[in-house]
Amino acid sequence: MVFINKISYKQRNIYLAFGLVVLAIAAYFLAIKKTIVLYKKNKALVENISDDRFAIDKLHNAENKLQDLNNYFDAYTLDSLKKTHDIMSELSSLCKTLGVTLKSFPQSILSVESNLHMETLVIETEGNFVSQLQLLHALETKNKLGRVASVIYKSYTDNRRKKTILSLTIYLQNIRSNVEATQI
Repeated sequence: MVFINKISYKQRNIYLAFGLVVLAIAAYFLAIKKTIVLYKKNKALVENISDDRFAIDKLHNAENKLQDLNNYFDAYTLDSLKKTHDIMSELSSLCKTLGVTLKSFPQSILSVESNLHMETLVIETEGNFVSQLQLLHALETKNKLGRVASVIYKSYTDNRRKKTILSLTIYLQNIRSNVEATQI
């Protein structure tokens, strides 16, 4: 206390200001700087977490889209148990039931792309319009022999029988994987 009493008022203020500056610098390095560094780290981590949540949402959306596409693709794939001879027997029994004449046996056209085989069966029938429509419906929905890709109706006059005949050409498509296609 003796030292403080001997110095002048101005010098006390200078020492006090100097002490405050040293205390402020020490407080900055001991507490404030660490708080600022931790705040920046926390902010970066929060951004990473929000990015991760966004990425997880995107992943779930992509998985859902993939599942929808797989379901859609599965609707177009042919059951591997239904080989060509099974299709022939089902087709002939359908034609017999509906009173439609099977004009030619299905010709298989196979096109290959990457790991998939697109099999197109060309089927020609003769009969009345209603029966042929019922055949188309049965092929695609009831018996699920494939997807009807295209249909061509032709009407011509048979001079020998002196009748007008309605001919139907059906293009029935099935998708098979390479494994299924090699087993056929």
